Parts: sequence; structure tokens; C-alpha cells
Amino acid sequence: RPDTASAIKTLQLLQRVVEGALQQQNQESAAKSIRLMNSAFWESVGSVPGGIGLMMALGFELEDRGDGRGPAFVLRGDADRSLLELAQALLQEELAALGKGSVSSSSSSSSSGNASSSSIGAIAGASAQSDFNPYASAFSRKAKTRVQDKVEQKLEQLLEQRRAHLLRFDKMEDRNITVLQPLTGKPATGAAATSADANASLSSSEADAASSGDHSSEYDDDNEDDEELSAATASAVLQAIRSSRARQQTQPFASAAARRLHALRAARLRAYALVNVRFPDGVQLQARYNAQEDTVGHVVDVVRHSLRREVRHLPFRLSALGPTRALLPDQLLQEAGMVAAANVVHLKWEAGEEAKSSAAMAETMSVLRAELVQGARCLAAARREQYDVPPPITLS
Repeated sequence: RPDTASAIKTLQLLQRVVEGALQQQNQESAAKSIRLMNSAFWESVGSVPGGIGLMMALGFELEDRGDGRGPAFVLRGDADRSLLELAQALLQEELAALGKGSVSSSSSSSSSGNASSSSIGAIAGASAQSDFNPYASAFSRKAKTRVQDKVEQKLEQLLEQRRAHLLRFDKMEDRNITVLQPLTGKPATGAAATSADANASLSSSEADAASSGDHSSEYDDDNEDDEELSAATASAVLQAIRSSRARQQTQPFASAAARRLHALRAARLRAYALVNVRFPDGVQLQARYNAQEDTVGHVVDVVRHSLRREVRHLPFRLSALGPTRALLPDQLLQEAGMVAAANVVHLKWEAGEEAKSSAAMAETMSVLRAELVQGARCLAAARREQYDVPPPITLS
């Protein structure tokens, strides 16, 4: 029956969606999206009653990324794996109940009548649709177009021009290492306050996420709740579609390479990045870095170079936003988000008997090299005078 063929097509597509979600969780890869307005997906799942609600129940959320392709489903990071595995098992049972596995054997007895042969043909057509990949892009080209080649060539030229303007630091003297000292000599509580504020904001956001997750994981079989869910889902879908269409009307069509070129032109890059390493007592060690080539390990080397010889062996670690996000030594500064005119990372001495008994735990100025201490500047004055601000790189 045609209804059977449509059901098989829908179940097979949902099965591919669940398999892709499980594979994404296993590989911990970047989140892939499924466009809601994709013709095959909309016909088999989106327009089916309860299809969008099922996708949201499986752990997908509807987002509009502003790329002109309309709203898309993206798997949440906290999606329940056991729920996906249960859905996979149920989909397999439903396909087996519809006789999907006996399609080839039934084709041998198709001479019994035209009705049975047409039914088998419809089911076979639905099976052929199982090759559809919902995670694939809307368009696929085997050969590049001339416009795409020109855009990519222009993109490469622009990248090369910007690389030529970036400063490279082969020697420590080129990094312009400077010590910025706070006004008061008392141990500053700014780092601790920043860390506490960050932890408080994280805990509040986690609590909000947990509370929202508790509500989303609840299931109720009452018809009234189903109607409310359907109404809310339909409203969200309609709003996403309207915003996407409005954005498409105001923005001209552009390929992915053209959008990337436009974003690169609009980006405000700088010749170098400033990284301020903040010590526990508020003293900051400022130096220049190339965000596209230097790593967090280069920042560690600058800190080691700035310490006195007798205390260079003391262990420490660097983190962003206090202790909330640790930085890896082989991580590029660009990957860590340190591309602005000023970036602050926090230094924390590792807990050890030798470190605790050292003066480094109490006063940073006593463990820095003498020439750096003599050239120390006031932190407030440096901010007021816009000291050492990287010039922006603007290319047409």
C-alpha cells in the first residue's frame, strides 16, 4: 500500500538520523545540522504529525544559523544516549514488522497480480530512498564553478596579504616584555573575584540548564500536553521560517566561499596580539605574540624567561577566566580566542612544598628579573595611555 511505502520511508529516514546522532556522540565531532526545509526530510518527517516533536524529544533543537538556508535541527550536547539507542531499537522493530526485510523475497512472487507488484514496487521505491543522507548539504557539485574558483583565489590572496602584515617574534627582545604593577602593594583580589564571579555565573547557568533539562526530559501522555507541545513547536517553526525568509530578502544570495571572503574582509585583525599574564597578587606580565603561529607554550616560555634563574623551575599553570578553563601548551592562541588587542590569562602556582615556601607565592616583583622590575609601569597609567595597542590590519 502507498501508506506502507510512506511509513517505511519515514522510518528509514529517522533511523539514519538516529544512527548519525549516535555516531556523532561516539566520535565527539562537530555538530551536524539537518535542514528542516529539505524537501526529502520535510516530506518524510517535517510534515508528518508528531515528526518535529519526535526530533526534539530525541535531543535535537531547532536553530537558525543565519546562513540563508532556513532553520535546522542540531543535536544538543547533553542529549540522552540511552534514549537514542532505545529509539534505534524501536525503529528496527517497526521496520521488521512492516516486512522491510522480506522485500527481495517477495519480488520473486510478484507475478501473482498487478496489485501485489505495484505494492512491492512502491515499497522498493521507499527502500531506494533510504540512501538519502539527511546530514548532507543541500547542493553537491563534482566540479568547481568559475565564480567559485575566482572567489577562492581572491581569498587565498587576501590571506597571504594579511600574513605578510603579521609580526613574527624570533627573539625575546622583539616581544616587548613589560611588567604592569597595580597601584596598591597589597595582594589584589581581582583574580579571585574574577574567578568567583566566573564560577558563580557558571553555576547559575548550569542550574538554569539543569532546570530546563529537567522540564524537557519529562514526558506526559495527556492529550492536553500533546496539544500544547504541538502548538509551541509549530509557533517556533513558523517564527524560524519567517525570520529566515526575512533575512534572505535583505541579503543577496552568496556561495559559501563568498560568505567566507566577506567575513574575512570584515574581520578586524591586528598585527600582533597582546597577552597579559596575571599573577596571584595582581601584577601582570605583558608581551607580544603572533596569534596565528604562537601557542600557549610560547606564553609559558616568556614567563619562564621573565623569572629569576633560581625560581624558573617552580611549576605553574595558565588558565583563562581564572581556574575555569585550562590552556593546553600546544594550543594556538587563535584557537584559544586570544586575537584581540588585550587578553588576560591567569597564572596559578602549583601546590607544592617548595612553591609554598618560595617568595613567588607572596610577592611577584621579588621573583621577576631585575631589568623588568626597573621598567615596570603602573597598570592604571598603561590603560589610560593606551600603551602598546596593536594597529588593526585593514585590506580591501
